Amino acid sequence: PNVKVTARPFVVVNETVVVGHPRQYSRIRGNTAQRIAQMWQKHVVLGHSHHSASTVTLDGRWQAVDVGCMAELSEFEYTTFEINDMPKPLNGFALVNGERITVFDQFTDWRLWNRGAVQDEPKK
Repeated sequence: PNVKVTARPFVVVNETVVVGHPRQYSRIRGNTAQRIAQMWQKHVVLGHSHHSASTVTLDGRWQAVDVGCMAELSEFEYTTFEINDMPKPLNGFALVNGERITVFDQFTDWRLWNRGAVQDEPKK
């Protein structure tokens, strides 16, 4: 009930978070998400942007997030076999909890999220 599907290539979560795949692309992390969040006056999560970033709009009101993509990166022919200057693609995803967006990627300290899991044996 918290996700509104639209006829356009995005969904709206909790009325205030737009999640989608934009047509434009920026080599600067968070730039496109930041501009869209400011324009739409909503928090924004954009996928498949080749990099992960979490920032806010210039007025500090809206969170703007790039989450990379969830794919087998070696299969991206246009980034691995062609000549280009695109940033190296990163896998990533985001968790939307209310209006708070948390990014998970290769830089995430997973020890912080290891709740309830079996812990490493203590060193002797």
